[in-house]
Amino acid sequence: MRRARTDVSIFVSYAHGDPPLFRDMLVALLKWPRVSVTVWTDEKVEPGSDWDKQVRAALEDMHIFVPLVSPLFAASSYIQEVEVRAARRRHEEKKIAIAPVVVSHPGGITCDWLMRLEPLPHKVKSWSEIRKESLPTGGYDEALKPLRDGVWKLVERVRESGLAKARV
Repeated sequence: MRRARTDVSIFVSYAHGDPPLFRDMLVALLKWPRVSVTVWTDEKVEPGSDWDKQVRAALEDMHIFVPLVSPLFAASSYIQEVEVRAARRRHEEKKIAIAPVVVSHPGGITCDWLMRLEPLPHKVKSWSEIRKESLPTGGYDEALKPLRDGVWKLVERVRESGLAKARV
């Protein structure tokens, strides 16, 4: 008997001026037994299309919201007014899971709501701090491990909760 496969959609929200952290996570996220993970970023917006409409549609289709929090993320009015607002609404409706990744501490109060959620990779340290600590010993892969593991815990939670539909 074939086991059901689950499709999980992850929306990655990030500031264009930040380092391309999410690209490094994609390879690890796309391979998991019996799970088809789609990672959506605005790089999937098609040329000549209504990009705002595509972003909003992806926000409604997502199962997991992964904001890459940084000072530039906090300063983006589009991210705050459209992406974070949609994620917060859907989170309060219990339709999505959120995994805030603290790339670097944003400062100020703009991201207070996200910063009250359990962050990745660590409660106190940002990903940038962990990466700097890991480089002399384990390198980049060691710094990515807590991010990958945290996102996969959410993928499993989404699968078990029934938010993502299984297919045969």
